[in-house]
Amino acid sequence: MDQQPRGAAIDCTAISAAVVAVMPSPLGVYRSDGACVLANQALADLVGGELPALHRQNFRELESWARLGMLVAAERALAGGGRQVVPVDGPSIFGKPVCAEITFSRFVSGGEPFLLLLGRDVTEERRAADALHASEARYRGVVESQTDMVVRYDLEGRATFVNEVVGRTLGVPAADLVGVPWMDYILPEDSEATAAAFAGAAQPPEYRAHVENRVAVPGGVRWFAWEGCAVHDPAGGIAEFQAVGRDITEWVATRDRLTRLVGDLDSSNRELEQYAYVASHDLREPLRMVSAYVDLLDRRYGDKLDADAREFIAFARDGAQRMDGMILDLLQLSRVGRMGDPAAVVRLHEVVAEALENLAVSVRECAATITLPERLPEVWGSRNELVRLFQNLIANALKYRHDQRTPEIAVTVEAEGDDWLFAVADNGIGIEAQYGERIFMIFQRLHARDRYDGTGIGLALCRKIVHHHGGRIWVRSDPGQGSTFLFTLPRRRENDQ
Repeated sequence: MDQQPRGAAIDCTAISAAVVAVMPSPLGVYRSDGACVLANQALADLVGGELPALHRQNFRELESWARLGMLVAAERALAGGGRQVVPVDGPSIFGKPVCAEITFSRFVSGGEPFLLLLGRDVTEERRAADALHASEARYRGVVESQTDMVVRYDLEGRATFVNEVVGRTLGVPAADLVGVPWMDYILPEDSEATAAAFAGAAQPPEYRAHVENRVAVPGGVRWFAWEGCAVHDPAGGIAEFQAVGRDITEWVATRDRLTRLVGDLDSSNRELEQYAYVASHDLREPLRMVSAYVDLLDRRYGDKLDADAREFIAFARDGAQRMDGMILDLLQLSRVGRMGDPAAVVRLHEVVAEALENLAVSVRECAATITLPERLPEVWGSRNELVRLFQNLIANALKYRHDQRTPEIAVTVEAEGDDWLFAVADNGIGIEAQYGERIFMIFQRLHARDRYDGTGIGLALCRKIVHHHGGRIWVRSDPGQGSTFLFTLPRRRENDQ
């Protein structure tokens, strides 16, 4: 840049014109008669015109100035009314949509008053404000359409927003609840638990909370389930909290009734189990007496009795023995879950080994082939009951073997979600699909007693053991080809001990 000689005069007019030309803000200067003295390119860009055209304009003749409210503000500023700010939103004289904030002010130069126009394009601000307004309208529409109570509250616990449902529920205009501590309406006995729960909404990483409490409403008290969360500001800090409450009064009443019913049912079941145990135990005493006297009668008078009488004695002995077997099975059934060994970690490979040892004679007699997985899992439960479970299922497969095939029994296990899925499969006579549920009911038999012995309690006992351990049991069968009994047991958790 060429330097002026020291002491040379500075052309202030030229400098001012240069500054005005490069200013990013729209600028114009007008005489008191309305003629344009100066305008920059930014003003031309704002209104969508050419710069020479602006210089030829007289603002008092512009329809757009009158239409947009600029004329009144300009006259007021020239008349000494001070700085005037006009929001402008509409087409300019050149037809371009203008969204700006125009400021008029008066200044005097050479004894002559002038009008200064400074503009600021607020298009993006308006778009952002409109978007924010639309977003707030959508949010309010969603919130106000809810049947749940919605409360926003600050870090001090005072409501900053409540929807109309809150007002209707509490019997107070929604606007009157803003600024009020929202927990004022929660019953005092629930306040401490509620505060402790909602403190979790301020804790990472979830920033969420859940609690049930009672709220005082006109005419009484209602139960509500609340879900709370933190609302973060752009910097990541917690700006406020939001809580959504749903009326669960009827649900709580139903839950309480069911809890009482379950408690009553549990007590009733325990009484029935105790009755079954006592009755079964006491029944064995007179039964033993019957058996003893039948044996005594046979020993003393057997050689003096005819064939019919000896047959009658045999029937009586067989009936007493079968009754004793049924009573023993009933005792086993009544003991499940109440008189067994305490729950502990059970190694199922030891359980199956013990069950097979108990069945060793039967396995040898029918030359059965039994295959087991290389590994069986550990579960949480009663060892004796699980031995009985596997023993009964394998014994069932041996009993109902096909007379044309050597028995083949396979025990398998696989993981299924949170459970272990076990299967005991055989190649026996199978079961018709219509009896798939009946076989698990007590005293239900599908075959004549002279063909297959038993009391009809074995599978009922299996189902009770599986249910006691939190699983389920069912059967799949192909009549004439074999059956597969499947049952689940929960997988052992790390905290089981």
